[in-house]
Amino acid sequence: MLKLSVVFTRHVPKAFIMHVMIRCISFAVLLLLLSSAVRSSDDKKKNAAEHHAPLQSLIEVKPGYFSGGEPVGEEAFKKLKELGVKVLVSVDGIRPNVELAHKYGMRYIHIPIQYNGIDRESELKLVRVAKEIKEPLYVHCHHGKHRGPASMAIICRASGQFDAKQAGQYLHDVGTSPEYKGLWKAVREFQLPEETTLLPPLVEVAEVDSIAAHMAEADRRFDQLAALLEENQNKELTSTVEEQLNSELLLLWELIRESRRAAALSKKPDEKLVIAFEKSDSRIKTMKEDLKNVHSRETWSNRLELIKKDCKGCHSQFRN
Repeated sequence: MLKLSVVFTRHVPKAFIMHVMIRCISFAVLLLLLSSAVRSSDDKKKNAAEHHAPLQSLIEVKPGYFSGGEPVGEEAFKKLKELGVKVLVSVDGIRPNVELAHKYGMRYIHIPIQYNGIDRESELKLVRVAKEIKEPLYVHCHHGKHRGPASMAIICRASGQFDAKQAGQYLHDVGTSPEYKGLWKAVREFQLPEETTLLPPLVEVAEVDSIAAHMAEADRRFDQLAALLEENQNKELTSTVEEQLNSELLLLWELIRESRRAAALSKKPDEKLVIAFEKSDSRIKTMKEDLKNVHSRETWSNRLELIKKDCKGCHSQFRN
């Protein structure tokens, strides 16, 4: 068979062989591209399906311990009831939907926390959840990626179901961004309180920070960004300074996002204020992506001036 192949190739023009080889290679490349496109399409469909699912980022962390995104609408609460959940723990800054929870035989515990970490009082409340709640529970923030998993990790550490390494692996598995250093630190450095420590009460609806409080914190974040640039006058920023700047910009963005949600969900939403927050949200999100790995101090300064301009315009219309 080999001899026949050799004899055959000797009598076939080289140009023809090259033509066939090129066609074969082109066909193979086309198949790879089509395969990649199909996978990309499937991934997009999967992501879209997850985003619009009754419960985003739903995961059973331990038997009877679930974490995920905010339950929105009847279908979400029906799903929680099917899972056997009896207690919902919201660590979001928005008032939880206690009415729907009650309708489906569940109750809420509200422990709002920030993106920059978990304060001691909130930590002690999570410890109380771990000690006192024996029913199946669901811990959620907004999208179920950062604050919720960090809080669940604290609960699991307090109940002895996770050590520090397991808690860190859980955060990694659910996609908690390493940019939220305060959340990671809280989980990593968690210590059980003394037995004699008085644990704070658990409430169904906590007093949440107002938009004004969010804006005051946003002002502090902006001041911190400006101070970092003022302290570092070199044209090229060091990787350490860049990391600090990106971290502060991320926290500023989250405060704007939370303010937008609070404005939209208020009893009498001001449409113009919501739109203003949406514009700032979009600008800072784009800026955050554009400034990754940017070493130029001047570029950072120019972008911060744009944020400052947005803030002044909004303040003149809604605050001053």
